[in-house]
Amino acid sequence: YWQDCIPRAHFDTFIWAFVTIFQVMTGENWNTVMYAGMRSQGWYMTVFFWILIIFGQTLFLSLFLSILTSQFEEVGEELKRQQEAKERAMRAKNKNLPRKQVSRMGSMTRIG
Repeated sequence: YWQDCIPRAHFDTFIWAFVTIFQVMTGENWNTVMYAGMRSQGWYMTVFFWILIIFGQTLFLSLFLSILTSQFEEVGEELKRQQEAKERAMRAKNKNLPRKQVSRMGSMTRIG
């Protein structure tokens, strides 16, 4: 099998090798790159590609999940700060009310 032109994903230069490794790690058309590598270097390239896929995609998955969980933590902390600010404002508001209204308001606004 012979191609007339150099495929887009190749290892001829460092930059294109980096782009090709990134392409394989993200899972985009990795099998075509693997078959081209097998044609040019032999069957042992399958071992290289399998190792690259297993570790590369695990790396991207863990990176994605760590970003996702950090965003959830930030949102949770922000909601907690907003809730505490609301509670402080409610306490300050109840502090300025006459004594009789405070007990009535306290029973209505108490949660749990």
